Amino acid sequence: MRKTAQLLNESSKGLHFKKYTDSVRKNMEQLLKEHDNHKKLMLLLHLLQQLATQTKYVALQKQNQLEALSSSDMMRIQKALGYIVDNFKEGISLNEAAAVANMSTTAFCKYFKRVTRKTFIETVNDYRIDFAVRELINTDNSMAQICYDSGFNDLSNFYKTFRSKMKISPLQYRVSFDKKLK
Repeated sequence: MRKTAQLLNESSKGLHFKKYTDSVRKNMEQLLKEHDNHKKLMLLLHLLQQLATQTKYVALQKQNQLEALSSSDMMRIQKALGYIVDNFKEGISLNEAAAVANMSTTAFCKYFKRVTRKTFIETVNDYRIDFAVRELINTDNSMAQICYDSGFNDLSNFYKTFRSKMKISPLQYRVSFDKKLK
């Protein structure tokens, strides 16, 4: 488990695996299909062990930006990120996020960008798109339902934002994912 623990520690920086075997890909697909929580946990542990033995990966971020923060700054950014997690499905207010972090709106925007390397809105949209991807994979909900469940108020904005991040439309993503499973 030492190699797996090391992999998990390094994963906070983001990891890019140059090449991985067909068995790793197969195990990822199995993990997504599995409904039994016990089996899912066992598959996850096996997959992590397989990835930990891979030598062809690189850290995406050379230094973890959050490690360099003081404890008060860490609490501040965690509160802001917690606000996003708790409210991404509803309307999120920049002013409220700044208030949660106990900062002015302008100072919060600069601070957030410096720490996360993304704007507040980019982070919110990333979280919403990640949620939409999970919904596309795990449900048969309509695109409109997924759009609104993800916190978007406008279907065309949802499509535009999704395509911008994923380089494919939501419907194409669902169809291509279903084809890969068959």
